[in-house]
Amino acid sequence: MPGTRVRVLSKFLSWVKEDSKSIFWLAGMAGTGKTSVVVTLCRMLAADPDVLLGGAFFCSRTTNVEARTEVRRILPTLSVMLANQSPAFAAALAAELQLDSAAAAHKPVSDQICALLQRPLAALASDDRPIVFVIDALDECNDERELAELLTAIAAFRCEAKVKFILSSRPETQVHGSPISDQTRSEIIQLHMIDAAEVTADIRLYIDAAFSDQPLVRPWYSEADVIQLATLSGSLFIFASTIVAYVLKVQSVTGRAARLQTALTAVRESRVALGPLNAIYKFVLTRASDSTEVEPKELKAALQVLASILIARMPLSVSALADLLGRETDELRDSLRRLQAVVHVPGEDDQPGLRIVHASFATICSTILLAISEFLRLSGTTFSHVAA
Repeated sequence: MPGTRVRVLSKFLSWVKEDSKSIFWLAGMAGTGKTSVVVTLCRMLAADPDVLLGGAFFCSRTTNVEARTEVRRILPTLSVMLANQSPAFAAALAAELQLDSAAAAHKPVSDQICALLQRPLAALASDDRPIVFVIDALDECNDERELAELLTAIAAFRCEAKVKFILSSRPETQVHGSPISDQTRSEIIQLHMIDAAEVTADIRLYIDAAFSDQPLVRPWYSEADVIQLATLSGSLFIFASTIVAYVLKVQSVTGRAARLQTALTAVRESRVALGPLNAIYKFVLTRASDSTEVEPKELKAALQVLASILIARMPLSVSALADLLGRETDELRDSLRRLQAVVHVPGEDDQPGLRIVHASFATICSTILLAISEFLRLSGTTFSHVAA
């Protein structure tokens, strides 16, 4: 939406043209609007004559298109997109494929990036424009080993042309611990860490525009309603858009007014159970509890940590929670790494701030809430800083 995410987009464009770092990583919790930012950025880059948008790949599990979760599809797609724009690159790519056609699909990612991008891009060495490749939602790829190979290859990428990579993902372990999280080589923005007033202002602008752009003569909402909904949304654009969609499904003035007040009341009283948010959180927790990746003991420990954060009266530090649970800080951080898509974890052990990214998580994850008392009972956790 025009007028939103202005500072973030401006920082992207400045980096593309001026910054020497070759990687920009946009990180953000589930529902913070990463893909919306990336789509807008692609449109801006495509319209800029001083930049060449080489290609963009949007990973996605929710589309039910298997190819959009396969790491080995990413580089061939980007190379084809650039070849469609640049005859010089297309000729160089064709020459590479004549030597090794298997690189297009069957070779390891480290070989793909050399044959499909690195060597053919030498043909564009004389082009002064930055060549930008975009990969969105890396965390939705289905093979963590190949994803790690891709991120390592991108971090090590060097060629004569001026090439830049824009990457986005949730702060999942496999991405957060990769070379792209090194701030000496990557520019990093964490959407969930942007100033709350700035995010609220953007969400408020969106809500007001969505409500006011309706063919109804009589007003059915107030400025106070917009402010309240924007505040309740926190950093989650998807939360605001879900409420807006719910309200606008009815056509009458009285119907919309009633739905808006019902939604606001439900959120305030923690009774809301919204489909899109539920789907996001279910996906995150399913990944975090994958039986092929985590032992039952580790899962129990992670759930104990999550339960404690959900019911804590105030944001604790890693050290404080470790003391309360009788665990080592390193052990606690191991549990937290599996939950980084929904839990904000401070960088320092003694820094307060352990919290869920949005109150809706506690509200709609009913299975987690039902498990809290049982896991705390089994673990023997009783302390005055938490309240059921």
